[in-house]
Amino acid sequence: MSQQQTNNSLQQQIVANERASLLDIDQSLEDLLPIIGTEFDAISKKPIQSSFLARDLVRMYGNISFYRLPPTTITTKNTTNSGSNENLAGKNVEKKEEEEQIEENLNKAEEEKAEKKEEDKKEEEQENRITSNNSSTSVVVIENNNVEEKKDENLTSTEINNEKKENNNVMEEFEFRSKEALDKENPLHSDYLFVDVVNQVTKIFFEKENSFLMNKHAEMNKENEEKKEEIELLDINSFLEIVKSKSVWNDVSKLLEVKYGNEHPVVRYLTLVDQAFVVSLLGHFAEALFFTKTPIRFKDIRGTWKIKIYCYENTISMVHERMEQMLLPIGNTLLKNLFQFSWNVEIIFDNYQLDHISAIHVTLKDIHWDSYDNSLNLTEEKKQEIEKVFLKTFSKHQEPKLPLRISLVDMDPKHLRLLVKNLRQQSKQLVKPVIQVS
Repeated sequence: MSQQQTNNSLQQQIVANERASLLDIDQSLEDLLPIIGTEFDAISKKPIQSSFLARDLVRMYGNISFYRLPPTTITTKNTTNSGSNENLAGKNVEKKEEEEQIEENLNKAEEEKAEKKEEDKKEEEQENRITSNNSSTSVVVIENNNVEEKKDENLTSTEINNEKKENNNVMEEFEFRSKEALDKENPLHSDYLFVDVVNQVTKIFFEKENSFLMNKHAEMNKENEEKKEEIELLDINSFLEIVKSKSVWNDVSKLLEVKYGNEHPVVRYLTLVDQAFVVSLLGHFAEALFFTKTPIRFKDIRGTWKIKIYCYENTISMVHERMEQMLLPIGNTLLKNLFQFSWNVEIIFDNYQLDHISAIHVTLKDIHWDSYDNSLNLTEEKKQEIEKVFLKTFSKHQEPKLPLRISLVDMDPKHLRLLVKNLRQQSKQLVKPVIQVS
């Protein structure tokens, strides 16, 4: 090997080592989840006046949607918000018709496949019957083919059943807004929407509370049926008496305190809208990025923050869904756009009694370069390197492929405290690497 070839080989090795070192992540966001879990638990227990519940509920009530496993329905008597119940009933009828149509289509497809297989089977038997006159071994082949055919038919039925199962297990959005909230011409439509959000959460917990009591004490059914009529929903007049303007957050805090109180499940659950949950998670993600050799930062993209409320059979969760813009620092003051990423965090309670947060799931959904600043002149290879560093900073224990999901499912306080203590000690030993920006 010539000296030139040796030098080239060494240079390639140096470049490869440098690239490998870029992916050598000390702490990823996944490693920091125990710290995030303890912070989430503390935020969820803040009283109304100490949290940003009122502020962020006012900011986000128009971007809140409700989801459930079909065919769940909420039966609550309410005269002041009859429009919402009418819309919900209509939605349930449409959903039932859609499910029946899906069922019919699947059955039809199964019948057509079965008929076709039966025809093919007859043709094959006829051909093999002719062949069997010439060779006795053909009979064995025919039997094997029949066995394989039956297996295929069973697999087809299983696939259809799985498809039905998937259709029935998909979280479906349901309508909760009253006709007053949907009427954009109504000057109070935003107030009605705010009331509808709070009332829908109230209905969810009321229904689950009654279901829990009836399952626990069957003899109390009659009493609970009477109790169903006593549900106290917020009406627009009561809302306007206290909240002169939604921009005055103290008015909203007062409303929540007067109508519900800190210990009410509606307030305890709605505390999850606090932006502090998002800030905590993104702050630790920025911390993980800080200890890498690639100087990338991010900022929020306005208008992309949405909240989804998932009503499971035995528990309830809240999902914060957002998009962020990644930035590359140029010098000390200039920041240029790299890529955007979409992500969400689901915060799950242990049950509808809201004893404690039981799990956190964070999902990195997508990355795209639509907003990329072409003046950076990055090669495709360099873009891929930056993406890999970013994905590894999210989770260094998984293959860097989207979507990526990290979870914290053991929220036992003692276990978390031990994990957090170890993480704090490790963090003290981390040193910010020297960054060389070409």
